[in-house]
Formats: sequence, structure tokens, C-alpha cells
Amino acid sequence: DAHQNALYLEDMTACELHRHNHPKALALQEEAVRYAMQCSDTLLKANALSTYAFCLHHADRKEDAMLALEQSIALFRELEGDGVFYYDKYRTTIIYTDLLFSIGRIEEAVGLASAAESTLNKMNLTHTSVYADCRFSLGIYRLCLHDAAAADDLVCAFRILIDLYGAESDLVRIRRTEAKRYAEQSQFDLTKNDRLLQLLGE
Repeated sequence: DAHQNALYLEDMTACELHRHNHPKALALQEEAVRYAMQCSDTLLKANALSTYAFCLHHADRKEDAMLALEQSIALFRELEGDGVFYYDKYRTTIIYTDLLFSIGRIEEAVGLASAAESTLNKMNLTHTSVYADCRFSLGIYRLCLHDAAAADDLVCAFRILIDLYGAESDLVRIRRTEAKRYAEQSQFDLTKNDRLLQLLGE
């Protein structure tokens, strides 16, 4: 049925993303959204649209990604009254803030990511991958704003990611490369934080 097809296609999309086959992932997720929207499951629809936006962002279709994210966020808002915590809501928030950052709306991205970080902190969810992603994104945004708080954000994110996945994991290596690239582009002075220099392998 539509529900099972949506879930199956979402899993296939995840596999293709893991293989870095983004065009195939986009095609699969577009089909997953089509099936998900036939269902009454609000969470399924919200997640399908969120992942679709992530794929669209990778395809540099930013306007389409923004539309999909706005629809996803609206669906997550519908779920707020049920008293259940959804990690996926925060995953979607970070995809949204990353998109805002990519189109130059950096201050807005910082504001939304900071609000998400504060909520996760208050809920004692500071040792989770979604919290690490939040702090990492904040660190990247603040690098570009030459905000000294960027170093603390990145150190926090790397500590969590290393603890969860290991220092030599693919995820940590990718994040390390990304942080170095943004630090170089923004000419952020990393020498003021020895711990961050150590984590980045300098």
C-alpha cells in the first residue's frame, strides 16, 4: 500500500545517499513523497518532505527545497499538541537553517538553530546526534560571522560525534573537512582555540 511503499522508498533513498548517488536518491524520494501524501500519517508526510528537501538542496534546487521544508515544518507544527517529542522535527530545522545559510540569510539561520539548541539543552538531550548537528551548524554559521563562539560550538559538536561514532569514522572526517574549509574561507583565526586545532588535526 501507499504507506509501505513510502517507507520502502525512504529506505532506498537513504541507501543511495550513503552511496553519494544524489540524483538517484532525489528520484526515489520524489516517489516516496508521492506515496506519503496519499496517507493520513502526518509524521510520515513531514519526514518524507524533509528528506526530499535535503535531496533538492544537494541538487541545488534551493527554491524547491525551501517549499518542501516549509510544508514539512507546517506538518510538524500540527503534531506539537500530541505531547510527543520528535527528533525529526529538529533534524528538519537544521536542514532548513543550512538552506537559509546557503542563500545568505545567516543571522536568521543562527537564530533558529540557537532556539533549537536551547530547547534540546533544556530537555537534557545534549549527547545526541541531533544536538551535535545543531552545534556543528551553529559553529559553521558563526565562523562566517567571525563570532568567537564558533570554536565552542565546533568543539562541542566534535566531542559528541567522536564519542558516538569514533574519531576515524567517515562522518567525523567529513565534518572535519567541512569545518576546515569554512574556517579557511572565512579566515577565522583558529589559533585562539587549541582544542579546536587539535580536533581538526592541525
